[in-house]
Amino acid sequence: MMAQWDLHALAERLPRLRVPLDLIVATGDKTVRPEQAEQVLPRLDPSLQASISKFEGLGHLSHEEQPARTTELLLALYHRRLSPA
Repeated sequence: MMAQWDLHALAERLPRLRVPLDLIVATGDKTVRPEQAEQVLPRLDPSLQASISKFEGLGHLSHEEQPARTTELLLALYHRRLSPA
C-alpha cells in the first residue's frame, strides 16, 4: 500500500486541508519518525488548531502495544473537538 503513496503531492496539498487534524506519534517509532509530524504543522492553516500527541517509548504499532491507552487518547481528542475551549 505505502509503495503507491505520493507523499510529495500530499505535502503540497497540506495548506489546503480544511478539516481538523490531530497527529498521534510514538517516540520510539523507527518506521515513521516522530519528527515528521513536527514538519506537518507549519504547512497547515493555523485556524485548524492541529495538534500532536505523543506516546513516549512506544513504537510504530503503539495502538497494538497499548490499545486501551490509544482508545483513551482518541476519545479525549474526539471530545475536545466536540467542545473546544
